[in-house]
Amino acid sequence: MNAAFYLAFGTVAPTDKRWYVGLDVSGSMASGAVAGTPLTPREAAAALSLVIARTEPQYVIRALRTR
Repeated sequence: MNAAFYLAFGTVAPTDKRWYVGLDVSGSMASGAVAGTPLTPREAAAALSLVIARTEPQYVIRALRTR
Protein backbone atom coordinates (compact mmCIF):
# COMPACT_ATOMS: atom_id res chain seq x y z
CA MET A 1 0.00 0.00 0.00
CA ASN A 2 2.85 2.36 0.83
CA ALA A 3 4.52 1.76 -2.51
CA ALA A 4 1.28 2.38 -4.41
CA PHE A 5 0.73 5.64 -2.51
CA TYR A 6 4.14 7.01 -3.50
CA LEU A 7 3.89 5.61 -7.02
CA ALA A 8 0.67 7.57 -7.55
CA PHE A 9 2.59 10.84 -7.12
CA GLY A 10 3.91 10.33 -10.63
CA THR A 11 0.44 11.00 -12.02
CA VAL A 12 0.21 14.45 -10.42
CA ALA A 13 1.10 17.38 -12.66
CA PRO A 14 2.95 20.15 -10.80
CA THR A 15 1.41 23.62 -10.91
CA ASP A 16 4.82 25.32 -10.63
CA LYS A 17 3.29 27.81 -8.21
CA ARG A 18 4.50 28.63 -4.72
CA TRP A 19 2.61 26.79 -1.98
CA TYR A 20 2.19 27.59 1.71
CA VAL A 21 0.31 24.87 3.57
CA GLY A 22 -0.80 25.31 7.18
CA LEU A 23 -1.72 22.03 8.87
CA ASP A 24 -4.07 22.11 11.84
CA VAL A 25 -2.44 19.83 14.41
CA SER A 26 -4.91 20.44 17.21
CA GLY A 27 -6.49 17.54 19.07
CA SER A 28 -9.75 17.75 17.15
CA MET A 29 -7.97 16.65 13.96
CA ALA A 30 -7.27 13.23 15.52
CA SER A 31 -10.90 12.12 15.63
CA GLY A 32 -13.53 11.43 13.02
CA ALA A 33 -13.24 10.05 9.53
CA VAL A 34 -12.79 11.64 6.11
CA ALA A 35 -15.36 10.80 3.42
CA GLY A 36 -16.12 7.36 4.83
CA THR A 37 -12.48 6.26 4.90
CA PRO A 38 -10.61 5.07 7.98
CA LEU A 39 -8.37 8.17 7.75
CA THR A 40 -8.54 10.84 10.43
CA PRO A 41 -8.51 14.47 9.25
CA ARG A 42 -4.91 14.69 10.52
CA GLU A 43 -3.81 11.74 8.38
CA ALA A 44 -5.63 13.01 5.29
CA ALA A 45 -4.04 16.46 5.61
CA ALA A 46 -0.60 14.87 6.02
CA ALA A 47 -1.13 12.72 2.91
CA LEU A 48 -2.12 15.72 0.80
CA SER A 49 0.88 17.63 2.11
CA LEU A 50 3.15 14.79 1.01
CA VAL A 51 1.73 15.05 -2.51
CA ILE A 52 2.56 18.75 -2.59
CA ALA A 53 6.03 18.16 -1.16
CA ARG A 54 6.82 15.50 -3.76
CA THR A 55 5.40 17.29 -6.82
CA GLU A 56 5.87 21.03 -6.33
CA PRO A 57 9.25 22.76 -6.60
CA GLN A 58 8.42 25.57 -4.13
CA TYR A 59 6.50 24.84 -0.94
CA VAL A 60 6.41 25.53 2.77
CA ILE A 61 4.48 23.27 5.14
CA ARG A 62 3.91 24.42 8.70
CA ALA A 63 1.97 23.06 11.65
CA LEU A 64 -0.63 25.34 13.18
CA ARG A 65 -2.20 24.61 16.53
CA THR A 66 -5.60 26.15 17.23
CA ARG A 67 -7.19 26.47 20.63
